[in-house]
Amino acid sequence: MSKSVVVFSCSVAALILTFLLFSMLGILFFYWGDHTAVKDSLSTVSGIFGGITTIGAAVIAAYLFNDWKIQQRYQNTLQFGLDVYSNFKILDDKFTQIKNELCLVQAHYEAHVVPKRTNALDYFLDKSEEISRKNLEILIAFNKFHESYLNYLIVTDQENKIDETLPYTSDSINKYYELLGKIKFESESQKRKFLIDELLIPPFSQIDSYIYNYYIKSILIKIRE
Repeated sequence: MSKSVVVFSCSVAALILTFLLFSMLGILFFYWGDHTAVKDSLSTVSGIFGGITTIGAAVIAAYLFNDWKIQQRYQNTLQFGLDVYSNFKILDDKFTQIKNELCLVQAHYEAHVVPKRTNALDYFLDKSEEISRKNLEILIAFNKFHESYLNYLIVTDQENKIDETLPYTSDSINKYYELLGKIKFESESQKRKFLIDELLIPPFSQIDSYIYNYYIKSILIKIRE
C-alpha cells in the first residue's frame, strides 16, 4: 500500500471522527439538562454517523482499488518487460557467438586459405558449414523475443507500436537467417567468403544493437519510471 493511500484513509477517518465529536459537543451544549432531547439527538447523530461511516468506507475502498490497479499495472510492466529483456539476452548471445565464429573463419580464410596452406580449405569449408547450420537458432531466439515483446505491448496498452518497426525487424532477421543458411549450400570457397563478409557488415552486423537501442532501452526506461 502506498503512502498516499494511508494518508487518504487517515484523513477520511479523522474527518468522520471530527464530525462525530463536534456533533456530540453541540448536542451537550444546546440540550444540557434535557435528558430526553440529548438522548434523541444522540440517536439521530448515531444514525447519521453510521451512514457517513459507510460512505467513508466505500470511498476508501474505491481509493484502495485504484491504488491496487496502479500497483498491478506496474507489476505487469515489470514482469513482461523483464521477460522481453531475458529473451533479448538469449538472442543477443546467439548473435555474438555467431559473429565471433564468422570473424574467426574470415580471418582463417585470409591467413591460411588464400596462401593455400595444407588442409586450410577443408577446415574453412567444415567450420563455415557448422556455423551456417546455426541459422535456425537465431530464428527460434528471435521468435521468442518477438512473442514476448508483443505480449508486453498488449499488457502496457501500446498496441500502436506493433506495426511501427516490428515488420522491418522481422524482415531483417529472416534475411539474416536465409543468408547464414545459404553458406552451407555454396560449394565455392570464395563465394562462401563473400557471404561471410556480407554478414559481418551493416546492416546484418548491427541487428542486435538495433533491437537493443529501439526496443530494450524504451522498456528499461519505462520500468525505471
